[in-house]
Amino acid sequence: MPYATVTHSRTTTMQEYRTVHAALGDDRPDGLLFSVVGQSEAGMHFVDVWATQADADRFVAERLYPAFQRTGVKPNEEDMHVEFVVDVYAAPSVA
Repeated sequence: MPYATVTHSRTTTMQEYRTVHAALGDDRPDGLLFSVVGQSEAGMHFVDVWATQADADRFVAERLYPAFQRTGVKPNEEDMHVEFVVDVYAAPSVA
């Protein structure tokens, strides 16, 4: 069943995101269905939808945390992080 994570960080910068993203490499993570990242006055926002929770957990353990370690970027313990099972559908395109 599809699985989503939403993280809001008041302290992460776009530069830190880009640094970690570059360290992850160009290979798309197995099971990643959708990812969007953006910045607002409230901070950075990360939304990922995965095929399964196992895919998300594997990515975090095998690629994301090692990328944090390699780059010296540290997640903030105060970041809001929500995980949930989702129904996924595609909205019709607007012409």
